[in-house]
Amino acid sequence: MELAIELPHREAEQQAFVEIYREHYATVFNIAQRILGATEEAEEVAQETFIKLYQRWPNLTINISLRSWLARVAINLSISRYRRYRRSRELNKKLSGRANEVSESTEEKVVARQEAALVAKALGKLRKRDRTCLIARYAGLSYQEIADIVRVRPTSVGKILQRAEASLKKTYLELERKR
Repeated sequence: MELAIELPHREAEQQAFVEIYREHYATVFNIAQRILGATEEAEEVAQETFIKLYQRWPNLTINISLRSWLARVAINLSISRYRRYRRSRELNKKLSGRANEVSESTEEKVVARQEAALVAKALGKLRKRDRTCLIARYAGLSYQEIADIVRVRPTSVGKILQRAEASLKKTYLELERKR
């Protein structure tokens, strides 16, 4: 008899989780893809994000919106994955002795990849708060959601974004000159 009472409750929880997943998956995926670039990697980060939510589901208490919480988790996981990827790629280059390996592709693809890598490198040089704000904004989050993620007043987000964009542009141009 106790099982009959718990089952509908579990089904309701599972249905609520599925609805949250459907509603927020695109946002989480887009954040991860903007940071990582690769669709497969972004899908894995999105899955990890929802696994973290599911693991915390019974006892989850957050003081920000669920979308903001998911965005923060996705940003952190994506940045961690990107750093691991970058370190392993650098190690592989050292081991193979080919520092400037270029795949066989069109010139446009090579240039686009180089620019994306330069932007990612410039983003990596920003302060964590600035990088998080920029990524969150370009992923479509509101100022309120960004404020919740980085724990600032919503009225401060615009100025932070303005400074972060200026810093990103300056860093990007410096890196481009060094190329």
